[in-house]
Amino acid sequence: MNKIYLLSCIFISLFFLTGCTEQHPNQTSSYVIFKASDPNVKIIQLTAKNFQFEPSIIEVKKGDKVRIIAKSIEGNHGLHLDSNDLAVELPLNEERIIDFVAEKPGVYEFHCSTPCGSGHRGMKGKLIVNE
Repeated sequence: MNKIYLLSCIFISLFFLTGCTEQHPNQTSSYVIFKASDPNVKIIQLTAKNFQFEPSIIEVKKGDKVRIIAKSIEGNHGLHLDSNDLAVELPLNEERIIDFVAEKPGVYEFHCSTPCGSGHRGMKGKLIVNE
């Protein structure tokens, strides 16, 4: 009887632990589509730390080729761009690259896609695509 109880406790604990670390379903390590030598790519250096992105506002023009080079300097985070439903993991001190073309003018949110603590829900920024 104690064996069944112990196994049940282990199973339930594992179930809750894996639920707490769920990532965005489209999350990957990098998303690269442009050549590094392309002079027409607008490069943005983005830093993630507890509980903010720097810069928190990114402005580009419609049609721009954009490369975000993102790095976490405090803890593990994620970056989800609502404009194209793309997310990347941001492990501590590792760079990730996200390439995209800013096709539609508007204001889009990006946010941390990896639960990172008490300030997680407020870890957001804006991508502004101007005409």
